[in-house]
Amino acid sequence: MRCTRSILTRDILLSATLSVFVACGSGTGPSSGPPPTLSSVEPATGTVGTELRIEGSNFRAGARVFLGDLEADFPEVTSSSVLFAFVPSGVPVDTPLDVVVRNSDATEAEALAAFTAVVPNLAFMNGATRPSGNLGSTVVLEGEAFGDLRGTGQALFSDGAGGTVPAAITTEDDWTDTFILTTVPSGAATGDVVVQTATGTSDPISFTVTQEATFSPSVVDWRQTTSLPAPVSGHAALFLLAEDGSGQDLQRVYVVGGADGAGSGGTNVWFGAVGSDGTVAAWDATAGLPAGRAYHAVLAATPFNSRVNGDGWIYVLGGVASTGDVPLATIYRAPLMSDGTVGSWIEIGALPEPLHSQKAVIFQSRIYIVGGATTGDAPSASVHRAAVDTLGNLGTWEQLTSLPSVRARHAVTLIGNCLHVVGGDNLAVSPGDPALTSARYDVIHRARIDLRSREISSAGWTLDDTKTVKARRSHTSVIAGGGMLNTAGLYEGIGNFGSSENMFSQIDADCEVAGFNGANNQNSIKKNGGANLFDHAAVSFVDASGTAHVMILGGDAADQAGQKQDGVWVY
Repeated sequence: MRCTRSILTRDILLSATLSVFVACGSGTGPSSGPPPTLSSVEPATGTVGTELRIEGSNFRAGARVFLGDLEADFPEVTSSSVLFAFVPSGVPVDTPLDVVVRNSDATEAEALAAFTAVVPNLAFMNGATRPSGNLGSTVVLEGEAFGDLRGTGQALFSDGAGGTVPAAITTEDDWTDTFILTTVPSGAATGDVVVQTATGTSDPISFTVTQEATFSPSVVDWRQTTSLPAPVSGHAALFLLAEDGSGQDLQRVYVVGGADGAGSGGTNVWFGAVGSDGTVAAWDATAGLPAGRAYHAVLAATPFNSRVNGDGWIYVLGGVASTGDVPLATIYRAPLMSDGTVGSWIEIGALPEPLHSQKAVIFQSRIYIVGGATTGDAPSASVHRAAVDTLGNLGTWEQLTSLPSVRARHAVTLIGNCLHVVGGDNLAVSPGDPALTSARYDVIHRARIDLRSREISSAGWTLDDTKTVKARRSHTSVIAGGGMLNTAGLYEGIGNFGSSENMFSQIDADCEVAGFNGANNQNSIKKNGGANLFDHAAVSFVDASGTAHVMILGGDAADQAGQKQDGVWVY
């Protein structure tokens, strides 16, 4: 904040009648002198309440700013070369206005046609063009010409009956000219969202209001659906939404790579359509990877989670070529097609360091890589981020706040802007090693992604009060029904017919994990005819009726040495 903003909030500025501000810096100099000059006015477009940054020279305390014949609100001289002012009410739309700075001694400078008031442009919600969320969930609206003063505009959700529901803006800093932070309001329904200001209403973005279904391992009924085309472990799986030609959503699961019985990484890419009951009727093969991969990370950028054009892109990051090999830094990318297939794979760059057994998530068009094992199988504490542009290209990797300790063979979940790192270990272990190592974690570290900078928030990583009950590694953790489900992995007592196989906890609004409860023996994959799994894959999704599902795919068998699995289980 600039110095006056530390004294006067934007709300006070709106409600108070103030003609003089305490000036800052060199702006407190003499009231007369050389005439001012203007070198820039930013932004060039905006709406009522947009804050203008004006640069030049010889600005003095008491300077006034005019846009055409209208006097700007709340001018603030921060130095002899920089001043700020807010666009006033009454500005005409789509009419270029001259900007004038006039010192108190009547000397002035003019920038011709330097500002134009426009209708707001809502470009993205939650970094995507096909957003969705639960009632009360955090929503970020991005675009231009929203204004910088809370109260000069509204974010309006559909009520499902032809009307609108305004979203609450909690603090003054939650509304800026390019960024609005709010939550899905009570009474909102699936439909259009718009931003409305004094200069007009934005084009809409369709927003889907989802439901949090009841979910608990105490009622888990695992069903086996169509098996994978081959047994694998150390593979990766994705659940993706797509859209058919008529605008209907399609649900698909993808399985990429993985180690076979000999430990070699596969080039396989399989996908299956998810039916209304959460099962897969058949698996199809599509374009394979350029080289075999296992213990890698896979994610996709689609219009449902990112700003990308078209159907989106699928990425394969790092991994190993075969069990026991050195980790790789290679990144592959392929286009997603509307029929579920993927196009040709190409190499598009490298991770910041070679990694296997790392985890990746995507949030608002940014990929986050958390932990993993690097050269010599040494676990890493690093966290990196890269932006995804509209063409699916990755920006420069940036290092974020590291984990409190090194971590590999862990799990990472993302709910809202809350990241959780679950379990894992801190030993140099070859990928696929079934050893029940002594350095397993039963702790969860959490952090928030800052919704402005998209970095790890200033609070950093916090040790959650809740533990995972069983210290485990090579497991999966997914978000389902507003909570976290930890499944299988290597943990003490794994041979006891799966009594600790599934553990579930709700996640509170402040990101804290509430406390885990387990399923009884009758409800485990092991008891239902499967294996004590590790290095498997998992996805979660919500069907059209709002029911949450979890799918467990493949894996290795801790109780059957070297026996890769092809089973697919659904709850």
